[in-house]
Amino acid sequence: MINRAAAYLNGQRLDAIAVNPSDGRTHFRFDLGGALETWPYGDDANEEQWSISTHGAVFRVNATSHYEIGPVDAPLSADGWLPLV
Repeated sequence: MINRAAAYLNGQRLDAIAVNPSDGRTHFRFDLGGALETWPYGDDANEEQWSISTHGAVFRVNATSHYEIGPVDAPLSADGWLPLV
């Protein structure tokens, strides 16, 4: 299923990201009509849900709708998460 979704989205430009702070769901919208939705999983609410990296920096979001920005090779911080709202 993941491989099929990745193949469908391959070559599409990411146009928008919307995070719902109340339930942690994230909607990704792409230029050719592609869409992707993620939601929290697992037992650790502070676990990274998804990340996007570019030019050596990474933007990470966790299941509690908090984010952090840092170097790509930096480990997740315990106290550096900020609320999206």
